[in-house]
Amino acid sequence: MSIGLQSQGRSALTQGSRTALLGPGDLVVYKTARPYTLDQYDRFRMHIFHVPPQAVALPNSDICAVTATTLPADSGVATMLAPFLSTLAKTAASCPPHVGEQLAGTVTDLLTMLISERTGEKIGERSAGQAMALRVREYVNQHLAILTCNPKQSQITTASRFAIYTRFSKVRAPPSAAGYSNAGWRSAAASSRGVTA
Repeated sequence: MSIGLQSQGRSALTQGSRTALLGPGDLVVYKTARPYTLDQYDRFRMHIFHVPPQAVALPNSDICAVTATTLPADSGVATMLAPFLSTLAKTAASCPPHVGEQLAGTVTDLLTMLISERTGEKIGERSAGQAMALRVREYVNQHLAILTCNPKQSQITTASRFAIYTRFSKVRAPPSAAGYSNAGWRSAAASSRGVTA
């Protein structure tokens, strides 16, 4: 899915039966896997950020409830998210990869809070844990070859990447050292205190 931040001009994003009319500062969430149209009424600029839908730890129905609706940045979480995205659009290219991954996690968290705020869904500790587990699992899947070479360093690297204290981490040895399957290693690496994979 994507989140768009209209920074200049006016446009309309239509998906399904909904149309979001957008002016400067407005946000819109839409699903890139479904057809949509973006009409511009004059010169415009829009920053678009792609977010893996599984990273947003909310029911699909909640995501659909805000899809193709105008999310003005004049109240609530949107007042934090819109300027954050605007700054991120200008500075993301100069960020080192590990900072970029942490910023992506912040965007995902703020987007989850925005959707929750607009739909009335409560984000509990379990939802936050699920979101963290998804981000850790995605990281482990992308870096599995590197992580299995040095189990102790992999635990420290993965934990620090996601600000997980290593003394609470329950990461086990990689498949080659302990006979785990790759799926078992991924699951073990995604586990930490209070986070279930």
